[in-house]
Amino acid sequence: FVNRVTGGPHEENRELNAALNKAMQVHEEQFDEEWEQALFKIVWVKNWQRSRLAETSQLLSLIRDRILSDVTDDSKLASFLGDGLKMTAVTAVSSTEDTVLSAQTNDDGEAIAARLDYWRRFSKRMEGSGTIFDTKVQRIKSTFSSGRLIRKNTDRLDLVQFAVSTSSSAPLKIEGCGGPAQETLRFFSLMKERKGILEEAVGASIKFKIDPEASRQLVSVSCPEGIPGYKSLDNKQNSKYRDAMFDWFAVAFPKLEQALIDCMEADEAAGSYKGDPVAQ
Repeated sequence: FVNRVTGGPHEENRELNAALNKAMQVHEEQFDEEWEQALFKIVWVKNWQRSRLAETSQLLSLIRDRILSDVTDDSKLASFLGDGLKMTAVTAVSSTEDTVLSAQTNDDGEAIAARLDYWRRFSKRMEGSGTIFDTKVQRIKSTFSSGRLIRKNTDRLDLVQFAVSTSSSAPLKIEGCGGPAQETLRFFSLMKERKGILEEAVGASIKFKIDPEASRQLVSVSCPEGIPGYKSLDNKQNSKYRDAMFDWFAVAFPKLEQALIDCMEADEAAGSYKGDPVAQ
C-alpha cells in the first residue's frame, strides 16, 4: 500500500529509514505498529506535514482506542467523527505534550537533562524492589537519556523483555526478544489466557498483540487509573503524574513479574510448555 501511494519501494532510502528509526526511538508508542510505520513512510515521502507526524499518529490511535472500539451505534459514531473533523479545522495549533517530530529532530540539552533526571528518579524508586529494574540487580547508567528502558529477566523469563517508557500512554510493554518463535508465541498465548490474573497484579488493563505469522509479539500495559494518557512524564509540568507512575510501578511490577513466573512454572509442571509438540 505504501509503495502504491508513494511510488516506491523505498528500501534504499537512507533518509527515510533514519527518520523512521529516530521516530521509533523518540515516539516509540506512536510508531510501534505496522500501520503507524506505514503512515510515517507515506507522510515522509510525500512531505506532508512532517512536523505533525507524531500528533497525527496519536490522533488516529485515540480515534481507534477511544471511539471506534466502544461505539457500535452508527449515528453516535457519525456524531463523534463530525465533532472531530470540526476540531481539525482549527489550524496552527501546537501540542503542549509529547515533543513534535520534525524533519531535523535533535534532542536539545534541556530534553536530555529532563530524561536523565527522570531515570535517576526511577532508579531511586526501584532500588530494593528485587526485580530486574532494581538498580542493585542492574544499574542504570548515569548517562542514560533514552525515552525507553529495556530489561530482561534471563533466569526465568528469557523469552521476553520489559520496556518502560517516559510516556504515560505506554508505561510498560512486554515484548518477545528473539527466542524460538513457537515458544515465544506459546508464552504470549499463555499470558493472554491469564489476562485477568495479570491485570489484577498490575491494577491496570492489558492489551495483547499476538500474531502467529508475525516475528514480534507484544503486550501493552495501560497507565493506571488517575494518570492520563499521552503525557510526557519527563516534562517537569507532569511531575505529579511521574511520581504517581513511579509509585504504581514500584508496587505493580514485582507482582507482574512474579505472576508471569508463576504462570510459566504452572504450565511447565503441566507439561504443556517447552518440548511439547502438541502445544507447539
